[in-house]
Amino acid sequence: MKKKRRIWIALCVALAIGIGVICMLVFQRKTDECEIANESSEPIMPGDSIELVEPMEPMEEWLKSFPVLPVPSVYQGNLGSGFYAVFVESSDVSELKGHYLSLSDEVSDTIAFTLSAEGSRVRFISRDVDVSHRVKKIREDDSRIDGRIRNGLMSYTPFSFARCEMPAFESFDTTRYLLPQFEVRHLDSIHFADVEGYWTELDELTNSAGDMIFQLGKARDERDLDLYMDVYYPKGDTLAKRPLVMLIHGGAFYYGTRKDITTKAFCEHLASLGYVTASIDYRIGFQPTKDGIERAGYCAIQDAHSAMRYLVANRDKFGIDTSMLIVGGCSAGGITALGLTFMTNETRPESTCVGNRKGDLGGIETSGNDIDVSFSIKCVADMWGAMPSLEMLEGRNVPIVAFHGNMDNIVPYDFDYPFAMAGFFKKTLFDKMYGSSCIVERAKELGVKAELYTFDGYKHSPQLTKKALNENYYFIQDTMSRFFSEVVRPVKPQIKKANQKYYLDKSAKHVSWQVEGGFVCECDEKGIKVVWIGNAPQRRLKVTGIQQYGTGFVQELKVE
Repeated sequence: MKKKRRIWIALCVALAIGIGVICMLVFQRKTDECEIANESSEPIMPGDSIELVEPMEPMEEWLKSFPVLPVPSVYQGNLGSGFYAVFVESSDVSELKGHYLSLSDEVSDTIAFTLSAEGSRVRFISRDVDVSHRVKKIREDDSRIDGRIRNGLMSYTPFSFARCEMPAFESFDTTRYLLPQFEVRHLDSIHFADVEGYWTELDELTNSAGDMIFQLGKARDERDLDLYMDVYYPKGDTLAKRPLVMLIHGGAFYYGTRKDITTKAFCEHLASLGYVTASIDYRIGFQPTKDGIERAGYCAIQDAHSAMRYLVANRDKFGIDTSMLIVGGCSAGGITALGLTFMTNETRPESTCVGNRKGDLGGIETSGNDIDVSFSIKCVADMWGAMPSLEMLEGRNVPIVAFHGNMDNIVPYDFDYPFAMAGFFKKTLFDKMYGSSCIVERAKELGVKAELYTFDGYKHSPQLTKKALNENYYFIQDTMSRFFSEVVRPVKPQIKKANQKYYLDKSAKHVSWQVEGGFVCECDEKGIKVVWIGNAPQRRLKVTGIQQYGTGFVQELKVE
């Protein structure tokens, strides 16, 4: 009787266990369907999270063959609680080979693996591991694989991997403002001011020496004059706002034209580099007295100021970034460019003020037009120009690049009278002026970026030989372009690191990262997070982008 009772109890226990196992298996299946399935089939980008959601129609079956994946390709996801990157190197329906990388640490080795479909089981071989499991799949295509690995009767490990696509690395041109890259277009004869004066152009190429001397007779009565400029710009440039270079022709405040060979060549070259450039008229001609010549120089500065005001006010029309305004000129144009940059109403010549028998010429900003805008010159090119006083340099941190022949007998290289060949009359007609060597020396003493290039043995206008451009012109052109670019181009951003994330210490647009010997697991506008491959031959980070004024940059970092 006791024996029968034991048998009966054992049967009841076995039946209860069986029913319990069946219930648990059903419960486990329902739980798996809710936790494993993922309805998204889109590739993910580095840093995207993979959320497991309940599918509308679970499709779970034992994995017997592999989807053929793109080769090479990279997948990112989780296996249980671990996160990995999988680099697929070969793929067919029966075998998958590649390397995997743990994303849990900052540095991790890649490990080779092979997955083989063997009947109803999947065999995993990697380094010291060789195991077989049954795998249930819920979703499979070339963009993602979701499923679970059976570890035992009621034990499963979920996995979810989605294809990872790094944004394409984009290189940006780093030679803007250094090398020609645009065709040039120009707008001719743009009116910017109405003034009273003697004349606005006298071309020495089309006028004889007699005609030019006879012109002095016209410097008796002033008349109404229109001032014009020619604007040059890069054709096809996608940059909306560009730095401006305004150039001023020479001619002793007596002759010259905005279309002279040197000024036009500079304008066209600089526009081909990516600048907006302008060549301007200004009043020329004077009565042959010290005051008359001094007042002519001041009128030129007033006219240059009105031209710059016009360009600043019309910045949208011409595509000008008014935070980077550059001015330059040759001879009288160099004197005018320096005056526009450094002269103030407090330092203007006395001959232009109240009390002069010819009358007050007004403030620097009061002539030509009634445009009321302010501006700041960021760089000046002095080509065989001069200044009446070096005190004007004080408190003005404006970079200067200067070119001058040390035998110049028209505008002094050092501190001397202009027109040295005039003998006694030079002291009657002029005050001494500070030439380029003095200007640059003083600027350096004040801590200003300044460079002087001396043409040894050359007199005035070293860029011309028989009124044609010579090799000195091209030296000036390239040197000036390089100097301007150093002012225009911002300091390159540096790559910094914080909490395993790399970022730039300065703002930039269109930033593009490239990693060698590592895997990017996060990427956003603030930077990237990298897991470095410990067994890679080298580890390097490269970043490119665009800074202010459309200047491209490249920065690299070698990771030890």
